[in-house]
Amino acid sequence: MSEFTPQDYLNKLKSDMKISKDVSHELIIDRDGETTVFDRSNLGKKPVVYFKQCRGCEFTIGHRASVVKVLIEDCHDCVIRLDGSIKTNVVEIWKCTNTVVHINTDVFTLQVDLCDGLTLSFEHKKQLSSIIEAGMRNFAIEFKDSEDFNFHSGFDVLEAKYPGINDQTDQFITRWVDKEILTEEIIRLPNGYPTTEREKQIFDEQKDKNDAATLEYLENFLTTAGPSLGLSEAELIAKSVEGRATEQELVEIQSQANMKKMRGNKFYSKGNYEQALALYSEGLEIDPENAVLYSNRSATNYNLGNIEAALEDANKCIEVDGDFMKGYLRKGEALVKLEQWEDAKNALKEAYDLDPENEKVNALLEQANSNL
Repeated sequence: MSEFTPQDYLNKLKSDMKISKDVSHELIIDRDGETTVFDRSNLGKKPVVYFKQCRGCEFTIGHRASVVKVLIEDCHDCVIRLDGSIKTNVVEIWKCTNTVVHINTDVFTLQVDLCDGLTLSFEHKKQLSSIIEAGMRNFAIEFKDSEDFNFHSGFDVLEAKYPGINDQTDQFITRWVDKEILTEEIIRLPNGYPTTEREKQIFDEQKDKNDAATLEYLENFLTTAGPSLGLSEAELIAKSVEGRATEQELVEIQSQANMKKMRGNKFYSKGNYEQALALYSEGLEIDPENAVLYSNRSATNYNLGNIEAALEDANKCIEVDGDFMKGYLRKGEALVKLEQWEDAKNALKEAYDLDPENEKVNALLEQANSNL
C-alpha cells in the first residue's frame, strides 16, 4: 500500500463517499506509551481518525463519539478500542505489528494488509460483516460472546488451502455464510468486478437457467416471426445467439447493480446516508438505466439536504421509467421542500394517478395544494 498523507486520505474519502463538506481529519502520529480516549470534546466535526506510527499506546474512540472512518497504519504493540459510531462503517489497518483492535460498533468493511500479529476482537459475533485481507501473518479473530468461533487466518493458514498465493497481491474475504464463518479468495471477473469462486458458480448456474429460458423464448419467437421477417434458417440461428449474448450481458449488469443497491439499502436503513449515496452512485455507474437506483439516490440526497441533486435524480428516474410512481414522488417531495408549489402539485398528481392509496403522496399533494 502506498504512503498516503492524511490529506490524501481525506481527499480520496470525499471523492469516494461523496462527502462534500465539513470533513476533518484527526492525525495521531508518533506517540509512545500514550493512553487517550477520544470523544466529542476532542474530535472535530465529521473526523477521519488516523493513527500512525504509534508504539505501546492505548487509544479509545468512545461510545459517544461519531467519526467518518478509522485508519491505522504502522502502529506497534498498541491496543485500540472502537466503541463509537463510524459513519462509513469502514476501518483500514496496515503495516501494524502485535496490535489488538477491539470492536464494539458496526463495521461493514475491515481492510487489513501486511500486518504481523494483529488481533481483531469483536464484542459480539454479529458485528463481523466482512474482513478483506492481504499479506497478513499471525492474524487472529476473536469474539467475546462466542469463543467457539475464534479462529486464525493470514498467509500461512491460507497458503495451505490456496497453494501458490501471493502475499502482496492476493486478497481474501471473510464473512458469515449460512451461519458459518467462511474465508474465500477474491477473484476478478473479466469486467473487473470482484467476487469469489463460490459466488461465481452460483451466478453461472442461475445464468445457465436464464439462458435456457431465454434461448427457448427467442427460438420460439424467431421460428414464428422469422418467415414474415424474411429471415433464413442461418439468420434465425444467428439472431438467437445474438439475443442470448445480449441477455447474458444485461443479467450480469443488473446483478452487479442490484448488489450495490442492496448494500446501499442496508446503510440507508441505518441512517448512514453518506455511505448509501456512494453505493447507489456506484450502482448507477454499472447500470445507468436503473430507475430504482435513481429513486433511492434521490431519497438519500433529500435526507442529506442536497435538494437540487434529489430533484435531478428524480427527473432522471422519470426519464428512465415514466411509469414508476416513486420517481414522481421523489420529484414532488423535492419541489415541496423548494416551495415550488405548482410544479410540486403536478408531479404529485402524476404519482397519485399511479398509486392513489399512497399516504405519503396524498399528504404531500395536500400540502402543495394548500400553498397555492
